[in-house]
Amino acid sequence: MSSTMDCESVIEAIDAVLARQPVRAAIERLLVAGERGRIGQAVERMRRKTAYITVLGLQGSGKSSLLNSVLFTARTLPIGEGTTTNVICFVRGAADGEPRGEVSFLGRPPLRIPLSMERLAEYMDERLNPENRLDVTSVTAFTTHELLTNNTVFVDTPGLQAFVPRAYATTGPAGSHDSITMGFVQDISLGIYVLRTTPPIRRHEADSISDLWRLCPELVFVQNVWSESDEDIAASERHNAETLARIARSHGDLRPISILRVNIHEALEGAVNGWPGSVEHSGAPALQRLLQERVTRGGRWLEIGVQGRQIVHALHAAAVQGAKEAAAAATPADDHTARQRERQLLEAQEKINNLTRRHRQRVAEFRRQCTDIVTDARRSLELGVERARADLIDRGDPGDLTQRMQSRFKRAAAESIDEFTGRLANTCDLFLVGAVETIEEIGQTVSLSPRDVAGAEADVFGTYLMEWTGGATVWGSTITLTALTSISAMAFGSALTAGSTVTAAVVAAGTAVPGPGWIIAGVALVVGATAKQLAKEKRQREIVRVISEAADSVLEQTKAALSAEAERIRDRVAGHVEEYVKGSVAQQEQLLAELRAMQQLSQAERSGLGAELTAMVAELTQAATEIERLANVAEPAASA
Repeated sequence: MSSTMDCESVIEAIDAVLARQPVRAAIERLLVAGERGRIGQAVERMRRKTAYITVLGLQGSGKSSLLNSVLFTARTLPIGEGTTTNVICFVRGAADGEPRGEVSFLGRPPLRIPLSMERLAEYMDERLNPENRLDVTSVTAFTTHELLTNNTVFVDTPGLQAFVPRAYATTGPAGSHDSITMGFVQDISLGIYVLRTTPPIRRHEADSISDLWRLCPELVFVQNVWSESDEDIAASERHNAETLARIARSHGDLRPISILRVNIHEALEGAVNGWPGSVEHSGAPALQRLLQERVTRGGRWLEIGVQGRQIVHALHAAAVQGAKEAAAAATPADDHTARQRERQLLEAQEKINNLTRRHRQRVAEFRRQCTDIVTDARRSLELGVERARADLIDRGDPGDLTQRMQSRFKRAAAESIDEFTGRLANTCDLFLVGAVETIEEIGQTVSLSPRDVAGAEADVFGTYLMEWTGGATVWGSTITLTALTSISAMAFGSALTAGSTVTAAVVAAGTAVPGPGWIIAGVALVVGATAKQLAKEKRQREIVRVISEAADSVLEQTKAALSAEAERIRDRVAGHVEEYVKGSVAQQEQLLAELRAMQQLSQAERSGLGAELTAMVAELTQAATEIERLANVAEPAASA
């Protein structure tokens, strides 16, 4: 193969392999619709010119320090104890050579600032911008570095499992740092996950890594070492490697796992103080070399590589499934086995029916709870506004009536909206947790294991739930909250990780739930001039009337908005979950039908089916080999 193929030639060659009729037929036969869509999306993403290399990890693991040591000669990205980074931060090449920062906000123009840790911290540090009260959507640091050429962007993310009640994702409000980070994962080309040495990976972190594995095409792991003993470091590294290997196997991923040992503190001290010996001793150069290899050819080549490997992974999974089905087709079917399988098929259908009924009951309860939340929120709003109305009237002095009225009614409405949003978020989360359990159970219903002729188990009837929605793929035999709510990437513009407190629905609704500001502004415009005039004339009765009209206006508009938003969120969440449930049920029932049809085949027909499946496996294996070779073209043309 030519080593001078350009990007377009490689993409077209991969497309041509996938377009071959035998390959298309095998993909159609052996991959569910979600995985077929995933392959198509991978090809489309190869055409994207920008690659995002993203640093991930738990809160306090050293993500920002690592980026500081790799990309800057001074501490630039905010670092510190506890929760620090609370918004997505992009590090881009400064085309004009001028370092600077740029802050993007929700609903207002971006702000250009000097590039320094102190200025960036004002907008992206949880201590200085608590709960992201400044409504920052993202921060961009423009600087010069050899790794920031060729359409490559580095990304610093908020730490996982660091809950903040009101943080903003790149596309809207989110309820936790997990939501912000997981909402961006689907755009990642290469993930650098920072592991701690003490403690090593625990269950909750393993769950987060598993969620990332499903959505991120390639992960490189950096184990951050500090002052631990060599024995402790080695033990932690073994534990982390074993845990990552288990996670990889659970996703059918057999690629080698890369763990680089780096003393991030030493690397940072060496970088900012000009101590090359410290940088070398820290282990950071190994990571820098890896990154240099990835980005030298440019962002588009990096994307081709990682997406090509994703396609290869999907084709191998289809080939494995085909081999299992071919083995099952070759299994002799005696009467006892046939009766046993028929009984299992009937039991599987009954289980699917029961799970579907349970889901309907859960949906009805979810809708009832949403109605109760709206009722309570409206009552709370009425009480709050009534207290504000009484206080304004009792104050008597109308001199600053407009300002006081706006402030009090705004505060009353804001308190009710905050309570409403929090309760609705929690209710949606609980509903999604239950939905995940149901979908998992449905997706694992059909699980028969006949033995092939040699006596080895052929888990042909085991199935994988691999749904495709909103740009995220679910690998393996289970589905998590992250996967389920990846629909928000398409429907709401962000995603959610398991364990997050605010659901994707409320993440989106936060922008639509009317902050009381616009309500109060409208009221103030209507009554402001009148109130000023009345204040001058000291006409208490008319002042009471104006206050009451303003209060009534706030009440009606806010109550209507709360009801409308609750209904929209409820219907969106329930509707998208219903799509997942229906898809899972349809997949299982189709598999049941195929198994019943296989039961009726003669031995000759079963042999023919086995030969057909074997041929498909050969086509998929050949296609995977060709695409893997194309995705690893060594030297592109200089113009690529």
